[in-house]
Amino acid sequence: MKSFKVILVTIIFIISFGVFLVFDSYPASYWEIQPTIFQLDENLGFIRQPSQIYFRANTSNNPAIEYRINNLGLRGSDIIAKTNRPRVLLVGSSQIFGQGLAENETSSAILLMKLKERNLNFDVINAGFLAYSLDQKIKLLKTQLVDKLQPDQIFFFLSPIDFTSLRQNAFILNLYNYNEVSDSLSEVSVNESFFYRSSKVLHTLNEKLNMPRTLGVIHTFLNKINNFFVLAKIAPHETKRIRKLLEELKLFIQNKNIKITFFILPENDLEGLHQYEQLEKQFDIINLNKNRIFQENKVRLYLEDNYHLSSEANNILADYLKTYLISFN
Repeated sequence: MKSFKVILVTIIFIISFGVFLVFDSYPASYWEIQPTIFQLDENLGFIRQPSQIYFRANTSNNPAIEYRINNLGLRGSDIIAKTNRPRVLLVGSSQIFGQGLAENETSSAILLMKLKERNLNFDVINAGFLAYSLDQKIKLLKTQLVDKLQPDQIFFFLSPIDFTSLRQNAFILNLYNYNEVSDSLSEVSVNESFFYRSSKVLHTLNEKLNMPRTLGVIHTFLNKINNFFVLAKIAPHETKRIRKLLEELKLFIQNKNIKITFFILPENDLEGLHQYEQLEKQFDIINLNKNRIFQENKVRLYLEDNYHLSSEANNILADYLKTYLISFN
């Protein structure tokens, strides 16, 4: 009986501490339903509404940040027709998008500034997309971005979020018609049953109770537990699937006469990187976790959420990408 009480108290403490951490990290505005940010998409599940500006606070200690979405649904100024300048496309998740950062602190904006300082005329486009899986990012490239943007060079950033991104509650839960979009999303997700069941229940409760922050906190905690098990279950067959996806992408890009380089961004959570690390040699993946430039520079690499890269880290990344571009162009 005594051991049962100890276990029960431990479980309650862990849950309470987890809920406290999430409450402390996100302001109430983070959980407010903002249906205009996204729109349903038949092929991708959801995309960002083009030509909009929205504000969102990333942590409770910081003011709301302006996010400018251009005519193609990407972050930044409107994109014009291709010129004779080499065009570089940075493809990734929320780290490349610059979640929690001003536009001029993103890796793409800093890279463009550094190239201009060297009198190098490039177009640099931010194609980071929040809450997208690897499947979705590749599909977005193949069906839309390559033909519309005609890039000369693609920097494709790989991350553990590729496996769990569809479970990122803040953006999926904030879709005003979650039930309608869930079926589309399940086609490109991995092991999504727990996430969708809990999301659907919490979304229904939110409609009745109008308590987005409280329910969002609960959902984030459940989501973190789910992500742990999702990453733990990524088996060897998943590596085969990833290899197939990257092979198809590489062949597609090369047939378009475009250069593509794969990177692994610096990560705190290394659990989900094993599959990519197994493929490093085959795809010449540059693993920035192993790069000394991030280890030697004594700067704050992450924001308060301990995941998204800071502006200082983006400055280091942009320096590396600038050197890489100059060396291979």
